[in-house]
Amino acid sequence: MPDRVKIRGEFDKWREKLNFSAKTMAGNEFGGHLNEVREQVDLRVLNLDHLAQYTANDAGLESELLGLFKDQAVLQFENIQSADCKDDWEMAVHTLKGSARGIGAGQVAALSVDLETVGFAGTATEKQAVTNKLKQAVAVCVAAIETLI
Repeated sequence: MPDRVKIRGEFDKWREKLNFSAKTMAGNEFGGHLNEVREQVDLRVLNLDHLAQYTANDAGLESELLGLFKDQAVLQFENIQSADCKDDWEMAVHTLKGSARGIGAGQVAALSVDLETVGFAGTATEKQAVTNKLKQAVAVCVAAIETLI
């Protein structure tokens, strides 16, 4: 298991960096590094403060939950794509939405809501448009998590 103090320090460091506005970041000592990281992964897809309030700032638990979400997000997205009945599809979308909300993955949660709104019986074009956006959001979120854990 990773060192809790080290992980907590990394989470706190990223939280601090992510709280800077774009204007502040330009003149900040971390600005250059953050811009490099943001080219690869948009870390704003995770609200780490949201996660911390539910974990009592337990870095080990945060790391574990992020790892679980990373695996579940991919699995549930695959379940959405492969579902051949309404119940399975709705369960996968709902599960992804709830777990995304739980860890603070706002974009994934919002797109899951959009997909629920379209519904299993929605037009193929509507479903595909939202599913493509959701696929991208899940990929970005997974990449962000991988940089943190």
